[in-house]
Amino acid sequence: MATADQTPFPLISGNRIVNHLIFWIVSFGGITLIQSFAAGNSDDLTCIFFQNLKHIIPLLITAYFINYYLIPVYFRSGRYLLFIVFGVIFTYFVCALDRIINVHIAEPLFREGEFVKESIYEIMTDWKLLISDYFPRLYLIAFAMTFVRLIKSKFEIEQRNAELEREKAAAELNFLKSQIHPHFLFNTLNNLYVLTLKKSDQAPDTVIKLSEMLDYMLYKCSDRYVSIENEVQLLDNYIALEKLRYGDSLQIEFLKEIDNNATEIAPLILLSIVENAFKHGASGTSEDAEIKIELKLRDRQLNFKVYNDKNPLEQADPANYKKGIGIRNIRKQLELIYKEYNFAIEETDKSYTVNLFIDLRNEDH
Repeated sequence: MATADQTPFPLISGNRIVNHLIFWIVSFGGITLIQSFAAGNSDDLTCIFFQNLKHIIPLLITAYFINYYLIPVYFRSGRYLLFIVFGVIFTYFVCALDRIINVHIAEPLFREGEFVKESIYEIMTDWKLLISDYFPRLYLIAFAMTFVRLIKSKFEIEQRNAELEREKAAAELNFLKSQIHPHFLFNTLNNLYVLTLKKSDQAPDTVIKLSEMLDYMLYKCSDRYVSIENEVQLLDNYIALEKLRYGDSLQIEFLKEIDNNATEIAPLILLSIVENAFKHGASGTSEDAEIKIELKLRDRQLNFKVYNDKNPLEQADPANYKKGIGIRNIRKQLELIYKEYNFAIEETDKSYTVNLFIDLRNEDH
């Protein structure tokens, strides 16, 4: 698809007209002032302005033909030889046109007294005058317009690329979140299944908590950021469900120190870490297991620490922990969202400890 810079003579909009008027006023006024100061007499400003005004038609033709036809049609498409050939031919005729307008129209109107009027043939064959006098005048503004358009084009390309990067990051985040939902749902339904097998009276409470969590995850986590208060509530509900499943065989401790509940963080990252701790800690063992969770948020600096005992399967195959989807998912989300963070996993023969630090002070939200 051709962009605006690759399309000859694109459609004219109101903003485009205003921008071009500003460009011509600044360019024309700037050249007039420079010539006036160079002459050393500011009283000649009006005279110089009208002297320049007689070149306006060739100036317009040159600037727009080069920038809106030759460059997009030939230069940007890589047909450089044709660009040079047509550029030279165009330059010759437009310089001659400028001289013809000057000699046969402008001077008879504004010049007093007798003067020798060159014929069109003489004008067309006076290469030296056309190149030395008319070429610089015509192409100074044309090149200025080209420069402005190149800067504008570069800025627009950077904007488009930035927007594409944002869209790509958003798509990746949505994909990562979509991986969390079925994974979490499977684990929680498994918990519910265990309770129903035991004919536990706690099954209805499990269904209620599950519905609250699913409502939050499906409908309130679509935003890039959510309040830490909502994320903590999600963790509390999840931990409560796990307590229903494991009972006294699992010792869970959740410590919280939060100075501002309205602080916003990316959704579901903390849940993924906690869920991973249960998966690789309590799951698969009938013995007493311990999980400790510490969340501290002070001055927009978040520290999240999760300790869990290894279950027997993890002790037999320690590499299984770091190979899981959960850890890869967490790392990728952090990479996409945060500028300043640290995510580390400490391992011993009997336990895992995950440490997450996020500096929220320099984030854009």
